[in-house]
Amino acid sequence: MSSAGTTNTGAVDPLVDIGRLAAREGLWHHVDGAYGAFFHACPELRPLLAGLPGADSLTFDPHKGLFLPYGTGALLVRDGTALRAAHRASAGYLPGTPDAHEFYDPSQHGPDLSRGFPGLRVWLSLKLFGARRVRAAILEKRELALQAAERIARIPGIVMDAPPQLSLFAFTSSGRAPPGTIRTRPPGRCWTASRPGGASC
Repeated sequence: MSSAGTTNTGAVDPLVDIGRLAAREGLWHHVDGAYGAFFHACPELRPLLAGLPGADSLTFDPHKGLFLPYGTGALLVRDGTALRAAHRASAGYLPGTPDAHEFYDPSQHGPDLSRGFPGLRVWLSLKLFGARRVRAAILEKRELALQAAERIARIPGIVMDAPPQLSLFAFTSSGRAPPGTIRTRPPGRCWTASRPGGASC
C-alpha cells in the first residue's frame, strides 16, 4: 500500500516505483488517496501524483478533496471480479444474486448489506457546479497552501519540516526566535508572530 498524500503532512509516496515493485512481485498495489487523489483531477498537478492511474485499487474521500460533507468516501478497483470474490455472500433471507455482468449489486462488493446513497451528493455537486469549477477550487487550495507556507517560512524561528507537495505542510519552532517574536498560546497549538500593531495567529 502506498499513499497519495498523507492526511497529516500531504506527503506523496513514489507511486511509480512502488507500482513497478508490486507488479514484479505479483502484489496488489492499493493507493490511499483519501486526501490527495483529487489533485489528480487537475492536469497541471498530475505530475505530483505520477503512477496513480496504475494502482489496483484507490480510496478517496470526496469530503476532503471535493469539499463535501463528512462521510463521503469511495473505492475504485481495477478488477471488480476480485472485489466481488472477496465479499460475495448469500443467505436464506436474501434474494438471489443477479448476474454480475448485467447488474451491479453493492452488497456483493463490500461488507455492508444495507447502505445509504452518499454517491448522490457527489453527483449532485458535480452536476450543479461542473468539473471545471471543481478543478479551479482544487488549484486554488494548493496555491493558497504554497503562499501560506512561503509566508510562514519567513517567520524567524520557524522550521519548515515538510514543505507542501499538495496542500498540507508541517512546521515547528526552532526555539531560537528573538524574544517576543514567536510564542505559543494555550493549549500550545497556535503560533503567533509579533508585528507592528499587534500579533496575528
